[in-house]
Amino acid sequence: MPQPEQYRRISERYAQAAEFTDGNVPEASGFDAYHAFESIGAAWIRHCGQMVPRSHKGKMRHFIQLCRGRRFGRSAAALAGVLNGLRNRMLYPIPDVNGNFDLPENQISSEDAEDMIRRVRGIIRQVEADL
Repeated sequence: MPQPEQYRRISERYAQAAEFTDGNVPEASGFDAYHAFESIGAAWIRHCGQMVPRSHKGKMRHFIQLCRGRRFGRSAAALAGVLNGLRNRMLYPIPDVNGNFDLPENQISSEDAEDMIRRVRGIIRQVEADL
């Protein structure tokens, strides 16, 4: 079973990747930030001695449950809600109101990606301090 440090390392690498791509490919940056968040959540789940769920939503739900009452619990829950809503929008064509499909590159701006990275980095720092 993977150790918390392994998930923490994945989180750090994806946060770095998000920072490298934010100005050029914001949808990739946003997805990398999402994955960094999901990975730090998996690190926390393992830190708590639990199995990491396979599904994306399951990981997020379990992470949020396990960090209730922690100093980062409310921030993590709020960010999980935002990121869950954006995950697929950053990966796949999204139907619009006219029956057409819009590409991920039109779903997130560079500014939004930078904000997402900043918020994810904040959660990573807080979780790392308690690992």
